[in-house]
Amino acid sequence: MVTSAVAGITVHPFVQVSGSGPTPTGLAFVTWYANSSCALPAAAATADHALSAAGTVDFDGNTFTPPAPGAYSLNTYYSGDAHYAQTFGPCEPFTVDPLSPASVLTQVHDASHTVVTSAVAGTTVHPFVQLSGSGPTPTGLAFVTWYANSNCALPGIAATADHAPSATGTVDFDGNTFTPPAPGAYSLNTYYTGDAHYAQTFGPCEPFTVDPLSPASVLTQVHDAAHTVVTSAVAGITVHPFVQVSGSGPTPTGLAYVT
Repeated sequence: MVTSAVAGITVHPFVQVSGSGPTPTGLAFVTWYANSSCALPAAAATADHALSAAGTVDFDGNTFTPPAPGAYSLNTYYSGDAHYAQTFGPCEPFTVDPLSPASVLTQVHDASHTVVTSAVAGTTVHPFVQLSGSGPTPTGLAFVTWYANSNCALPGIAATADHAPSATGTVDFDGNTFTPPAPGAYSLNTYYTGDAHYAQTFGPCEPFTVDPLSPASVLTQVHDAAHTVVTSAVAGITVHPFVQVSGSGPTPTGLAYVT
């Protein structure tokens, strides 16, 4: 016998009818209610079943899966027989607890969907979330928030839209990319709204590091008046510098001067 269960568990009633005379016969059925006091309307009911020779009915063919966590109850109607009058059994409370919080795994993916925990400045990345739990695959919604620190301290600096997980509990936020604005410490976490089986929860804070790009490469040349590269000239020739700045990320901007 159980008086409570976690959401998603299937249960069934068992009834014992007894009396001061012979073992009761007749029929019995059980009604479920979505409250703790057997107040109508009913949420579900079994079929009528005849009592066994011992006065029992095991309704294992009339299972009930409570649709959500909360307070439930059930009672039995007994039809009576030649010796006993019809009657309702007492109201029996039954509690349905939420499943353990869903497990939320948050990753950062690059453009090729590879998991990364750091990137160089200017790299565009996006979150990927895996939801799982001790019962059915979580449904509901999830969204991810980015922070400009390593511990998910508010305020957030960017957030994805709400997305429903796939049939396997994943959300690939490849349509909600993020390009960190500067090198430094970042972090992100996921908020999961919960569903009929799992409570809402935040996933753990995941740190993410943005490294500076490698130093820019600076090529300095000397050009003559025809813009030809020269490394020497005769006295009196006028020349000027030419500079090419490149790097491992976007084309460098900023200023340059030659001494």
